[in-house]
Amino acid sequence: MRVAIVNTVVYGRWMTARLSAEDWVKAGLAALAAKGFTAVRADVLAREMNVSRGSFYWHFKNIEAFYLALMQRWEAWETASVIAQVERVAPGGLRLAHLVRLAFTGNSTLEMAMRNWAASYAPVSVFIEKIDALRLGFIERLLGEAGLEAAMARGRARIIYWTYLGFIASKHRFAEAELETLIDSILLMARPG
Repeated sequence: MRVAIVNTVVYGRWMTARLSAEDWVKAGLAALAAKGFTAVRADVLAREMNVSRGSFYWHFKNIEAFYLALMQRWEAWETASVIAQVERVAPGGLRLAHLVRLAFTGNSTLEMAMRNWAASYAPVSVFIEKIDALRLGFIERLLGEAGLEAAMARGRARIIYWTYLGFIASKHRFAEAELETLIDSILLMARPG
């Protein structure tokens, strides 16, 4: 792994620190969540991190390689790690309840930023379609574990996922009791019949 040496200011002093590709990816995702996709550029990030753009190109062949790393890290954080966490819960309705609670009570800022970026950058749109299919398949599987037959599980998985997408896109902020009622209503769909 290549490592760039950069100067950073800590408590008003210059110090030497190693900047990794992971540092760039974390900075990129933070910028995306905070400022949107226009802030995810090598020159903007380099300025924010107080380093040269050369450090960026030390780790990434081009901006497209960086964008791919951002998408892959987002998928690891927001899908793969969530699925792994849910799979550690006992099978059946408890897994779906855990997933729904994670989804509806978590921070959705990065999720929305990725979806907004997808509207103007086709590779992100294609990547999100893949993630949506993966997530839908997982919800469908959890509904099957809870006792729903395949066609019912498929339909209800879509309703649950579309509810989640509408929820995160909404500007409405739910009171705790209102959110609990929503989660309980969603979990009713996991019941057979």
